[in-house]
Amino acid sequence: MQKRLAGSLAVIMLVPSLAVAQGMGNMAHGNPTHEFGVDLGVFYAKPSGGTGAFVIAAPIGDIRIGFLSASNMNLEARFTLGFQSGGGTFINLDPGLNALFKMSGATNMHGMYFTVGADANIISNKPSGGTSVSGVIPTINAGIGTRSPWGTVSKRGELFVAYSMKSTKLGRPNTISVGARLGLSFFH
Repeated sequence: MQKRLAGSLAVIMLVPSLAVAQGMGNMAHGNPTHEFGVDLGVFYAKPSGGTGAFVIAAPIGDIRIGFLSASNMNLEARFTLGFQSGGGTFINLDPGLNALFKMSGATNMHGMYFTVGADANIISNKPSGGTSVSGVIPTINAGIGTRSPWGTVSKRGELFVAYSMKSTKLGRPNTISVGARLGLSFFH
């Protein structure tokens, strides 16, 4: 698990710098093939039978790599990493895949879109003096968003809803989350 975490951290740290280095001049070409983005997020998560809570994912909520096409549908990989120490070690790696559907008049770099997707929330909890537990919680999501040009990049905002399945092994109930992502996109 530590080797996978180290590899994931390396990818997460490299993607934004590669996006900036390679993507800055490509907006002028008008025909990018990839979108690299970083978001921060805020959402309200309500577990079944429990008390809800607001969560802020910052400074980086997730990292996105979009595969752009001339069609109305694009694919986008998303990665989120959570790490907490103190009282043990708690790791949350959340890779996902979404389909983005451009709405009327939208392009790959600006305009409104609708998105649906799924992710595998991989959790490893090792509390101090407690029992270690690991597992996967599948999550489905949908959202509506927009991109707007901002110099050589695009600003991106998205409202979303997500539903995480129950995991008896991890002691997690079904959870519904409603929130927003705000970020920047670099094109290559």
